[in-house]
Parts: sequence; structure tokens; C-alpha cells
Amino acid sequence: MRVQKKVFPILFGLSAGVVFFMLTGASCQSQSQSAVAESRGAASGTSRGQEAPAVPRSNQAPASAVAQASPSAKKPAAKTPPAKTPAASANPNTPLAFGQKLQQTLSGGTVKDALALFENSPPEYAQTPDMKLLYASLLLSDNQLAKAKAVTEELAAADPKNVDALMLSALVAKASGDTIKKQTLIKQVIALDPTNSDANVELASEQMLRKNYTLARRYYSTALQGDSKNTEAIFGVGQASYYLGDFKASESAFNSMLKDDPSDSLAWAYLGKVEAEKTNYVKALEYIETAIKHDPSEYDYWLDYGQYLRLTGRYKDAAAAWEKAAAIDPNYFL
Repeated sequence: MRVQKKVFPILFGLSAGVVFFMLTGASCQSQSQSAVAESRGAASGTSRGQEAPAVPRSNQAPASAVAQASPSAKKPAAKTPPAKTPAASANPNTPLAFGQKLQQTLSGGTVKDALALFENSPPEYAQTPDMKLLYASLLLSDNQLAKAKAVTEELAAADPKNVDALMLSALVAKASGDTIKKQTLIKQVIALDPTNSDANVELASEQMLRKNYTLARRYYSTALQGDSKNTEAIFGVGQASYYLGDFKASESAFNSMLKDDPSDSLAWAYLGKVEAEKTNYVKALEYIETAIKHDPSEYDYWLDYGQYLRLTGRYKDAAAAWEKAAAIDPNYFL
């Protein structure tokens, strides 16, 4: 499977209310969702037996780090609908005002903008554990691994049962190439929270790389027990089911994703793969054309498009589709 080159792009839509709760020390865990550090990719070809090892759709930062993460790293942050914010504070030097400014930055700015806001703010505004966790998530997404490690280790030392800090530490270890530490931290998270969505997605991802799709689907299913809306887990169930030949379960998962986001190109592409496996190439063409409509820059979509065109006897169109794929990435081996 081919993976996007970007490793940690994160898009935010953090409500000022959540930021305010963080700043005042109140728990925001129930109001937050996972940050998505996506490295999405679609497997090329129409035959499951010919495909490269499956690669998980994304890496995730733990719950309560950020809220309302974008479903696609390819959609600019500026398009994230701004959340309703509390009335502006008359005094700009208050935690509430800082929270409002941070929310606006996360909704329409960049990760570096948000980091600059943290680093230039009064220390007392960003010293709660939840705000430190958000800060570490931003550092991770900006690939500042040493700083992210220092913050997460500080949080874990202060509270060894802080599942979110442990999970983020695991992702920092993963990004740093420290597989042993990552696995140790994941075990700690699972021991504290057996259905933790982020940890189970990570375990599932490892099994997908090993082509152990049965165990991977089990972990993804456990992740959904912890968070039934975890997009990565839903996608994982669909992808693992596809490789296992359970097309009914695969279609159910991808259709579920499209109910939440009709523009999810990868879900459309995999529905096309399912139809191709059932030799329904006309339907497969409809699905892959929809995927390309939403993301015409993805090499693998054009490769699949060419395959389906060839299988329906449209050889010239197939050649044109493959030429388009080659134009997108001349260095990728067909």
C-alpha cells in the first residue's frame, strides 16, 4: 500500500469552550475527540492477493488533546467551520481571551501559529495538564519530538495513570523510531483502559502491516467499543474485512463513513475495490470516478481507474488513466 508522504499534518477545530475548560482546570475529556495525524493511502490494483501489506489509514493523538479533528488531511484548516465562542472578554489578558484566540488560531491558522501563541502567552494560562497535552500534540504534529517527549514525560510523571499522556507519549516514541518504548506505553494504556480507542487502533495497525487481518479487525472492533465514532477504527474494520473477503462488513463500514463525510475519497475507492472483487466493474467504475472527483491528485485512484476501464474493454481510456497516474508520480513503479 502506498502512503502519503506527509507524516503529521493535523487540522483543528477547537471550540473556545473546550479551551476555556482546559485553562480553568476543568475536565474536557468528554468534550474532546482525537486529533488525527494522517498518513492516508489507498492500495493499488484490483486483486487483494496482489496488493502490498495494508497500511493503517492514520496515526492518532489521544482523546482530549484536541477537539473536532478534520476527517481529511487534504482539506485546509480554513474550511473547518468555526465553532461558536463565548462572548469576547473586555480584558484581553484573561484565560478566556487566550482561549478564544487559541480557538481562532486552531480553526483557521497553522500549527506553528498555535505554537507561537502558546509560547508567547503568560505561563499560567497554559499550565493545566489538558493544555499541556494540547501543547504536546501541537509539538508532535510539528515534528518537534524532543520537546513533545519532555512535555508528555512530565505529564506522565505527575500522573502515571494519565491515559492520554501515555498514549501521546507512545506516538512520540513511534515517531522517534523507538518501537520498544511505544509498545511498552501501549501496554500501559491497555492495562488502564482495555477498550481505549487510540491504543487499540495502534495495535490493529501493527497487525495490518503483518497482514494478520483477523486480529487487526478484532483490535479495530475493540477500539469502536471505546469510541463508536472513531473514523480510523471504522475504516480499519472496512479495510481488514476487505482483505478477509468479508465484503458485506467492508461495505457496511465504508458506507458508514460516507454518511458522516460524503466526500471521503478513500471510502469511495474501497467501495470500488469491493465491487471489482465481485467482478461488478461498471459499479466499480462509478465508485472510483467519485473518489477521483473528490481527490484527483491520488495516484492509486487513477491506477485503479485504469484497471477497471481495462476490465470493461475500454483500453484506450485505461491507458489514458495510467498516463495520468504516471504524470502524478513519475517515480512510482507501475
